[in-house]
Amino acid sequence: MCNHGFLRDGPGGTLSPAFDINPAPDTAGRMSTAIADPHDRRADIDVLVNAAPYYRIADPHSELARQLEATEMWTTLAERYEVAREIDRLHPAFDHPQGTRAEELLRT
Repeated sequence: MCNHGFLRDGPGGTLSPAFDINPAPDTAGRMSTAIADPHDRRADIDVLVNAAPYYRIADPHSELARQLEATEMWTTLAERYEVAREIDRLHPAFDHPQGTRAEELLRT
């Protein structure tokens, strides 16, 4: 891994849980990093949930809910921080079939 982020934690630091994450609206359901199989780079929420233990995520549904909540107001935030001109371009990165699938998983 080449990108790491550290957070100040008292006199030292801890590894950031997320770093250098950018919306990618033009990837057509593909990721630059595979979730579980290095040859399968599909953006698939079911694969992600099934691979959660590998990434030490004990409760993938709670984490999924937390991520959906964090991104559900993205257009409001884009307008607040004066980047509304990017909404149309970034829309596919936030509103896509896998997001719908994530919401379905949380309802079951």
